[in-house]
Amino acid sequence: MDVKPEKHASWFFTRLQAAKTEEHLFDVTLCAKGKEIPCHRFFLRALSDYFRAMFSGRHPESKKERVKIGGVSAEALQLLVDFAYTGQIAITDDDVHQLYEAANMLQVEPIEEDCRQFLADRLISHPETCLRTLISADKMACSYLYDRARACAFKSFTSVFTTEEFLRLPVEFLKTYISDCLHAKKEEDVLDAIMLWVKHDLEEWQRHFKELIECVRFSNVDPGHVEDIMKREKEFAEITGLGELIKDRSRHSKSRHIQEQEVLVLVAS
Repeated sequence: MDVKPEKHASWFFTRLQAAKTEEHLFDVTLCAKGKEIPCHRFFLRALSDYFRAMFSGRHPESKKERVKIGGVSAEALQLLVDFAYTGQIAITDDDVHQLYEAANMLQVEPIEEDCRQFLADRLISHPETCLRTLISADKMACSYLYDRARACAFKSFTSVFTTEEFLRLPVEFLKTYISDCLHAKKEEDVLDAIMLWVKHDLEEWQRHFKELIECVRFSNVDPGHVEDIMKREKEFAEITGLGELIKDRSRHSKSRHIQEQEVLVLVAS
């Protein structure tokens, strides 16, 4: 009689989990941001090439009882260690980004692939997540996810510019984002977005206001909208010199061109 592979795998992972639960024969403790995770070198070596190299005997950490793992969250590291013992993992909206980065750094390829697909699928149902996904994809040098997040960012500007991720964008990235390639339904939204971004950290960002205003196509902006801003944001207008900037840009403004092929260059903060 042949034993079914899936039955054997289930039994084997049950035994592994029991060994972990009973803390039997642990020979290394991983440390990440104050959290200690006791485990077995053998199973870590099986988990990824990262740990296989670490515990090969030639690495300084190969004989240490406590190994510090930097650059990953403690929660993500715990999830990956648990995966080594159970073969199971739950990816959620709350932990997907930190799990993706940890799986990438620690070279846990199956989980990295699952996180990448999770984020790509979420762009469809939650386009407002595109900027954070774009930044993660750039950090991980993943062109598959980067291209999808980039296209979503250009097409979903209206639902994106009020998010916390937008307000934290570095200035060079913001300038590229509100370029000619942007799919903005109304140019007033572009102006409002710039003001939101600057006001989010006025002391830090007001020095960039002039160069950002140059990205607005004032020929497409309703004059009444500008008047409302001047009345509503008197203090802001005074600090930034908004009135004079708008007058100058209105004389030299050009129309926005919507392009089929978008190009977005991510500048690291």
